[in-house]
Amino acid sequence: ILPLGSIPRWGNQPVKIEAPALLDLEGIYSVSGTIGTRKYEGLVAIRRLGSVYAVKYLLPDLADGVGFQPEPDRFAMSWTSQTQKGMALGVTFFKVHPGPRLEGKWTSGPSGINVETLLFLRPFPKVGEDDD
Repeated sequence: ILPLGSIPRWGNQPVKIEAPALLDLEGIYSVSGTIGTRKYEGLVAIRRLGSVYAVKYLLPDLADGVGFQPEPDRFAMSWTSQTQKGMALGVTFFKVHPGPRLEGKWTSGPSGINVETLLFLRPFPKVGEDDD
């Protein structure tokens, strides 16, 4: 164990320790998950806004959220959704895999703990690009 503030060395040479790079999560994803025993599918748009992300779910119910990467392999977000039963508030915590693929657990309280997976489909079109 190194004393606090010391520089790690290999022999006489300092060892440069770099944090792993964050994957850029911006893009359009497919989402599939469960609420209890019910399954759902839809699309998710994740847009980078500096060091945070805006997230929009396109399911039977729409959801808007904000998230960030506390670590390179993690993504955490909070969200709101207007449902037939009223406003739902929730949190989701994802493990980030290459692709990127995000595997997460979420809750809105009464729903218990549920799971979902986001699979990267494509980046957002560049401004001025056609879909041709």
